Amino acid sequence: MKGAIIGDIVGSIYEWHNIKTKDFPLFAPNCFFTDDSIMTLAVGRAFLNCTDEADFPEELVYQMRLFGHMYPHGGYGGRFKQWLRAEDPHPYNSFGNGAAMRCSPAGMIASSLEEAEDLGQRTAEVTHNHPHTRRPQPAWPGRRIGSAPPPACAYYNGHAGRTKRHRPFNRRCLLCSVCRKSR
Repeated sequence: MKGAIIGDIVGSIYEWHNIKTKDFPLFAPNCFFTDDSIMTLAVGRAFLNCTDEADFPEELVYQMRLFGHMYPHGGYGGRFKQWLRAEDPHPYNSFGNGAAMRCSPAGMIASSLEEAEDLGQRTAEVTHNHPHTRRPQPAWPGRRIGSAPPPACAYYNGHAGRTKRHRPFNRRCLLCSVCRKSR
């Protein structure tokens, strides 16, 4: 989680002005935290507060909206802002990167790769329900995987001290996660 937040802050000044070098200052004076850090903290708080698995979606929505209202100028996208202000928020057919950017707590608390994948999916479902982020997986009939499980699994592997050879997803298809390596 710390790495995700540090990466968000360090990369904040390059978000709309990409660079193609590894030679850049960390924590430049104009760096700032963004919506990705805010929502990462909200997901972490939801995991900490939730005692019943069935209540997790409701707790997650509550924490995300609470943090969103506490930090209204975090740089949220237009549809996410609408979701934050909605009286009865529901997934809004998103297939953006927000779910992947906020899922590190799922990988941090998981006790297995499969649990990281499941928890990552659960952190995405409250906003991300576009069909392209929920494709059926040939390796697991009936299972659908969105944009958050691959990063959650990567965070789990890093937290567990695993190396690249343990990576569960094909590098070419990390975003769509349709191509699975056999286990």
